[in-house]
Amino acid sequence: MISVSNPGSPGRGGVTTTAIRCAVNDDGPVLPRLWLETAAEALPDIARDIAARVRAEIGEYASDPTGVISAETQQAVRQSLGMFMRSIASGTPLPTQGVETFRRLGRHEARAGRSHDTLQSAYRIASQVVMQRLLTWEHEQGVPRDVMASLSSSVFGFIDELARLSAEGYAQEREALVDHAQARAELLAMLVHRDGYSRRQLADAAGRAAWPLPATVTVIEICGGDDRVATLFGAGALAAPLAERHVAIVPGPLDVTMLRARAAAGHGDPLFAVSPTVPLAEVGSAARLAHRLRLRHDARERACDHVVTCDDLLIELLLDSGREAARALASSRLTPLLPLSPAKRVKYGRLLSAWLEFGTLNAEEPGVLDKHRQTLRYQCTQLEKMFGDALHERTARLELMLALRAALPLWERQAASAARTGNSGGNASAGAASR
Repeated sequence: MISVSNPGSPGRGGVTTTAIRCAVNDDGPVLPRLWLETAAEALPDIARDIAARVRAEIGEYASDPTGVISAETQQAVRQSLGMFMRSIASGTPLPTQGVETFRRLGRHEARAGRSHDTLQSAYRIASQVVMQRLLTWEHEQGVPRDVMASLSSSVFGFIDELARLSAEGYAQEREALVDHAQARAELLAMLVHRDGYSRRQLADAAGRAAWPLPATVTVIEICGGDDRVATLFGAGALAAPLAERHVAIVPGPLDVTMLRARAAAGHGDPLFAVSPTVPLAEVGSAARLAHRLRLRHDARERACDHVVTCDDLLIELLLDSGREAARALASSRLTPLLPLSPAKRVKYGRLLSAWLEFGTLNAEEPGVLDKHRQTLRYQCTQLEKMFGDALHERTARLELMLALRAALPLWERQAASAARTGNSGGNASAGAASR
């Protein structure tokens, strides 16, 4: 049986400190000393058995070394079971620090993002493991049935009380986490839309969010993936939805190599658009750059990996920052290609881009330069007729390369659309080459 006494001394957060007294009957312990010694020696094995069963039966703990089955928590289980046995032997209350252990466990589960039901399932498994051991000892040690029945009742009552304590800690932490998450989301929005906020206002918001303002930051826009992707940046990152997109701010530089490895491990196929590392005062500009980077990546025909940086699409970003100039450049320099059908426009545009980039027809570019030599020569002759001296003048070649970078993504989309609809007509809206 479990008797609970409330000394009346409120703990932190208004929670009353609870002492748990365990006894096999109202008159005190009647278990043989040999049985108690055997049980004490078996506590490490019991804790390991509980951990193994929890891993095997609860999927959320199977691959999480920081959860309820961690080495630290196994130690807490051993200590708690030991305190339970000593309470049976001596009739003394369970120490307050033992009670607080299980409130901390509930708080830990809330921070890990697991449901309270998951922890309750772990407690049920723990009670099953303990009862299996009790039945074994009943047979081996010859403990009387009435004593075993009373002890079994004490075990279930003890674990029920620990589950209640964990539920208290879980509820307290969930409430605190909601407030904390709200404060961090508000700080992120203030940093990204920094205009209108003073340094003092930002410092106050950072204090509420428990996020010290760093000297430099990296901004990441996240597209796709599951609910766990924001955890890839660690506890030091700010991450929250922002105007229909998900944004994270990481103090200092970001280890892109590590992020690529973690993203590839599987979190729902996310995309991370990573800004350069900038001073904190420029975080808004970095967020806008990360957004443009993500949009530019989405517009590409060939997919990249899970992480894209400004270095990957530097020219596209440069053109994107001057859209009007890019449109004018494409319309001016690529005029000979505009009357062609969408498919031919893409074919000649890709060939011209490869020719200008490699400076030779002997390079290998799949689908562009891997053609029969005679076919290539014919097509290049056509390009020379279209563009003339511009193919050999240095400034004109650079302008052509930039114009093609701006125009080809749109042309490729137009060609794909024409192929789907069966419309292979002429230039249509090709004049708006980089729209």
